[in-house]
Amino acid sequence: MAWRRWTDIAFGLGADPEELREVLNLSMSRLSEFLDAASRYVCAPTHAESHHAGIEHQTNLERRALIESLLYSTATDTDTAVVAGLLGYRLDLPHTAAVIWSDRGDDAAAVEDAAKALIEACAGQSLSVTSGAQSHWVWAHQVECVDPGQIEAAIAPQVYMAIGGPGYGITGFVRSHRDPLTAQRIMAQLKCPQRVLHSSTQLQLIGLVTKNRAEAIDFIQRTLGDFAFASPSIHASVLAYIEAGCNVTHAAKALFTHRNTMLNRLDTAQRPLPRPLKENLIDVAVALVTLRWMPGTDTVAERLSHNNYEPQRAANSGRT
Repeated sequence: MAWRRWTDIAFGLGADPEELREVLNLSMSRLSEFLDAASRYVCAPTHAESHHAGIEHQTNLERRALIESLLYSTATDTDTAVVAGLLGYRLDLPHTAAVIWSDRGDDAAAVEDAAKALIEACAGQSLSVTSGAQSHWVWAHQVECVDPGQIEAAIAPQVYMAIGGPGYGITGFVRSHRDPLTAQRIMAQLKCPQRVLHSSTQLQLIGLVTKNRAEAIDFIQRTLGDFAFASPSIHASVLAYIEAGCNVTHAAKALFTHRNTMLNRLDTAQRPLPRPLKENLIDVAVALVTLRWMPGTDTVAERLSHNNYEPQRAANSGRT
């Protein structure tokens, strides 16, 4: 209607035919630009909804293929931005990865429930994918605020979760994923009783030490001697003492115990050690941390008996 009125006005001016053609062409061009802009504005929500629906309806295989193109560096920088858009997950923010798995063969639902519990606890943007019959990968932007105890209480007893360190960008996306993969391997190998674990450099150290189980047990035996058979409270006290820079007061505070109790425990620890503690701090610390993770039997004696080790208390009973 508006266009008809405009052409009537243009022809009514009695202009030169060439000028009239230019006026109408210019008018048509401006009208087309206006209609295109209006159409984009009106349809923008529909496009966004369609994109979101596409993300929602991606198959797990499609999502995993996209994620693996990021993890294994098969995507260029341009492709990375496209893949992130397809996944609906921002890579330009700090994020943390988690690996969730079960030690049973029919627990896909329990693993998925654990992934949902983690995502809900993060309360931010997240990305998840089923990575195997009994495992799930998750990335989220706010994992650091998650309470491991709360998550452990919310997941099934046969489900385990390893959480990586924070990372930024595509490099952090990859590195934060590798950390819990390493933790998963170590936790499974050593039958770790802890079900929700934040990966750490300490765990990486244990992974290196325990690659050869027989050598790891031999290292513990040579380093700790009969001290390997001491009570968990004595072990914890010695480790706290080393971590506190050999400061008895700080170690006692860390364990919420009295300073004199800490001194007594350290004195008890000195006697069965093959070498004086202060001459062998690093080895003793590594051995104690490794011992904490060694094969999932209930007692230290059972753990070391796998290597036919017998304590030599009589030989060391006279050491001071």
